[in-house]
Amino acid sequence: WSFIHPHPPYPPPAPWDRLDKVDEVGDPPLPPDSVQRQNKYIQSALHSYYLDPPTSPTLWRMIRARYYACVSFIDHQIGRICEALEQTGQERNTLILFASDHGDMLGDLGLIGKEDMYGPAVRVPLLIRPCGDQHQEQRIATATSLVDVAATIVAAAGLEVPATFDGVNLLDVASNPDRYAGRTVVSQVQCEDRGIYMIANERFKYSYSVADERELLYDYSGDATEDHNLIREPAYAG
Repeated sequence: WSFIHPHPPYPPPAPWDRLDKVDEVGDPPLPPDSVQRQNKYIQSALHSYYLDPPTSPTLWRMIRARYYACVSFIDHQIGRICEALEQTGQERNTLILFASDHGDMLGDLGLIGKEDMYGPAVRVPLLIRPCGDQHQEQRIATATSLVDVAATIVAAAGLEVPATFDGVNLLDVASNPDRYAGRTVVSQVQCEDRGIYMIANERFKYSYSVADERELLYDYSGDATEDHNLIREPAYAG
């Protein structure tokens, strides 16, 4: 199944549209240098979201509340699918893999949408429940990518993953995380003079914005919220 939610303009159906109260939704992080951390391309792209500055805190909370409501709506539908699999006896023979094509800044740094390489835009859900009866819950820190999804499905079907595939079988990653330690993944949004490019592993993320000629380097081991750009730090030159 493929779901459009949550997606602008964030229209949750009833009764989910009343689930999250605007006054109870937290404000997005807006540090003093938020505007400086926005790349030039996304500053112009914000106009397509009708978010010409200044944007009020109330509007950010409204957007976030509706986004969360859309997520809850999808959670409910996925629950229905899993329940149907269980009731029809197909649960143990079904690979369940849940992912998203991108995230959403939702007001962080004054941004909306996906046109950047900050964490909220690129760190998306990726959950897998293999076929069979025994499932050991674990969280894997290895860097993964959506190109891994096809390889995982092919392998779960008992077929050989073609050598031409860029991705890897995530079930093998889960079984042998040490083998994939330090693995890097890449991502790209737009191209040419608007391009933003990224390479990351489980600890570091480097990105380059062409429009600004700007490099960003973050160390997730001590800066999960990406507040300290290390690109000019001599200790990280390597």
